[in-house]
Amino acid sequence: GRLSRSQLSKEQVQVYLREESNKRKHLLEKYIRLCNDSKVVVDTMLVESNDATGKAILELIHIANITNLVMGTKQSPLSR
Repeated sequence: GRLSRSQLSKEQVQVYLREESNKRKHLLEKYIRLCNDSKVVVDTMLVESNDATGKAILELIHIANITNLVMGTKQSPLSR
C-alpha cells in the first residue's frame, strides 16, 4: 500500500529511495545499451538546480547543441 513519509522510519525511507534510484539507474543503463547497440551516440548529463531547472536545461540545449533530449526526474511518490 501507499504510506506517507511520516509513517516510515528514516531507515525505511532511505531504503525505499535507494531502491527507486537503483531502478532508475538500471532503466537508464538499459536505454543507453539499446542506443549503443543501434549505433546511436548517447551521452548523459546530470543537471542540478535549486530553483531554475527548466532555465538551466534550456540554456544547456543551446550550449551543448542538443538535438534530442530524454529527461527523467528523481522525485519520488513519498515526496509529493
